[in-house]
Amino acid sequence: MNYSTYFLRCLPMRPRISRTMITTILIMCTLAFSSHCLHAQDPGDQITDAEEVPSDADLVTECNELILLSGKIQVAEGDACTESMSLSGVNLTISDEATGNSWNTTSDERGSYTAQVCKSDDLQLCITEICEEACGINSLDILLLQRLALGLDPSSASTCYGADLNADGEITTLDRNILRSYISGIPLGSDQLPSWCRWIPRSQYDSPFACEGTRDEESCIAVDLENTSRDFVRIQVGDLDHSCMTCSYDLGSSETSDRSMELSSYDGLVQLGADVRLADDADLLGLAIHYDITDDHSAVITSQINGLEVTRSEDQLYITWMSENGESLRDVLPADNTLFTMNGKNKHLPLADVVDNAVLTKEGDIRSIHSIRSSNEADVYSIKQRGSQLVISAEIPAELSIYSMHGDLLFSSVVSSSTIELTDHLLPGQLYIARLGSGHQATTCKLSPF
Repeated sequence: MNYSTYFLRCLPMRPRISRTMITTILIMCTLAFSSHCLHAQDPGDQITDAEEVPSDADLVTECNELILLSGKIQVAEGDACTESMSLSGVNLTISDEATGNSWNTTSDERGSYTAQVCKSDDLQLCITEICEEACGINSLDILLLQRLALGLDPSSASTCYGADLNADGEITTLDRNILRSYISGIPLGSDQLPSWCRWIPRSQYDSPFACEGTRDEESCIAVDLENTSRDFVRIQVGDLDHSCMTCSYDLGSSETSDRSMELSSYDGLVQLGADVRLADDADLLGLAIHYDITDDHSAVITSQINGLEVTRSEDQLYITWMSENGESLRDVLPADNTLFTMNGKNKHLPLADVVDNAVLTKEGDIRSIHSIRSSNEADVYSIKQRGSQLVISAEIPAELSIYSMHGDLLFSSVVSSSTIELTDHLLPGQLYIARLGSGHQATTCKLSPF
C-alpha cells in the first residue's frame, strides 16, 4: 500500500498547492529516514570493493583444531638451587614449520608455561633466550674443566653442556682457555661464548647419549602430539662447581656459595725466600693462585715456565698454569723446581681471601690452597755422612755441590731426598766440602775421609 497516497486521501480538501507541499515533505522525510538506517549499520559490516571477508570455511582451513601445549623449566641436578627450583620469565616460541605460523608464551613464577596453538605434525618448541651475565665462575671451574678436557673425569649431561663453552660439541682445552680468559678479565665475543646459559630439553638431558653430537638444536623440541616431555633444564654455562645460587632467569644480582669448603687442603708448594717451588713429592696438572697486593702494588711475578700466566687487577695478582696435552708441571720445571719468583718490596705476599686458590693434582684431584709453607717453618735441607754414603734430606729439589779443600768443584747435581754413594764420584781417603741449596738457605757439611 502506498501510505503517502492514503495519507493524502484522508486529508480534508485543501487547495492544490497544499497537497503538493505535503507530498514534497513526505518524500524528503522518506529519503532522510532511509539514509539514517543505512548509516546505522555496524561499520565493521561495511564492505568496500578492495576488501574480502573470509568465510567460516576459510577460518577452519587456517586452524582446523586448537591444542594446548604445556611444560616446565627447571635448574640442573646438583645446582646450588634446589633441584625442584623453577625459573620464571623465560620466553618460549612454538612454530609450525609447514605454515610458518608461530606463537609465543612465557613461563610463570612456578616455571610452568602453556600455549594454545593450531594442531600440526610440524610443531617445534624452542627457547632462544641469551644469558649475557655469568654466575658462579671461579678458578675451581677452570680446574674442573681441565679435568674434563684431559679425560680424567667422565662427562655427565650437566658437565658436558656446562663445560662446552663455545658450543662446538667437544670439551677441549679451548673451552678451558675461554673460561680462563674471562676470569683474567679479557672480553669475550659471542663467537667464543654464545651464551652463559643453555636450555636443554629434559628428554635429551636424561638421555645416556646426551653428550654425543653437536649443540646446534639443543634448545628445541620437535613436538610429538602423542607422548613427549616438553620440559626444559637450564644449564649455567661455566659453573661446573654449581656455586651459582641465583635461582631465577635474571642474573643481574648473582649470589654464589663457597664450594672450596668441600676440598681437602694441598701443601705441595714451598716458599724459599722470593721463590715458590714445587715440593719433592708433588706434581700438578693445573694451578690457580690469587695473591693480595693491596700493600705492594709494585709486586711482579717472573717465571721460566712456558704457559704460566700472570694477570694483574687493582689489588690481586692472578697466577695460572694448565697442562696443554697431559704433560705434568714437573715435566716443564727448571732444575731447581722454581715455579715463579716474587719481585717487589715484599718477598712474601699474602694469599688473597678468595675461595678458589686451588690445584689439580696429577692423580686428578682438586685441592684447595689455604697457605704456602715458608722455609722458616721447617728444616728444608740437611746432609749427613754415613761412611761412604751421603744422606740427603730436601723438601724440594736442590743443587748439591762437592768441593775439594782447595775450592775446586768436583761434583754437581740437582738432587732430592736420597742417598748418594760417594765412591761413585770421589776418590776415597780425602777431605771434601758438600753444599746443598743456594743463598742463605744452603747448608754445608765437611766430609771425612771414607
